[in-house]
Amino acid sequence: RDPKGIFLAWRGYAKTFDMGDHRKSDVLAQKQEAESLIRKAMEIEPQNSTVLALASYVYSFMMHEYEVGHELAERSLRYNPMNVLGLAFLGRAKSYLGKFEEGYQLAAKAREICGPGPHQHTLDFLCGITAILSNRYDEALKLGEMNRALAPDYRPPQRYLVPLYLQAGKQEKAREVYDNLKKIEPD
Repeated sequence: RDPKGIFLAWRGYAKTFDMGDHRKSDVLAQKQEAESLIRKAMEIEPQNSTVLALASYVYSFMMHEYEVGHELAERSLRYNPMNVLGLAFLGRAKSYLGKFEEGYQLAAKAREICGPGPHQHTLDFLCGITAILSNRYDEALKLGEMNRALAPDYRPPQRYLVPLYLQAGKQEKAREVYDNLKKIEPD
């Protein structure tokens, strides 16, 4: 009812989960709705570091506009250099742009300074993704296992555990995770 920028930005960010989990069939409508929410959020609060960080991820993940996502994450960090979402999303934007080591370093820094809190599982997941891209498979596997143990309903890390276990020669573990995923994601 009160369209503050931060509320709109979180709603736009939430659309990334709908898209990532294939919850709606109309991807274009999802993208348009997320972009509309994010644009409005930035109009209302153009200097809010968290709004800019969330916008960064929406532009990178949903719209595949990686340069825009990168710029928004950098702006986020200009307003708050210790914004863990800004750091992690800048790391992810850099990895989308092929700067895998820089992406990993930023995601790892975000994870390090975050500590326990509401963003911990997301930061662990993003650090795991950037670890994969920078050839840190053992670390990615540890992060995926930790995420699975601490947040068993958070599916994205589990999707990466199957190939990570296979790469590590752990076929039984890969089968276990795969079978679990088939139960919660039959398609």
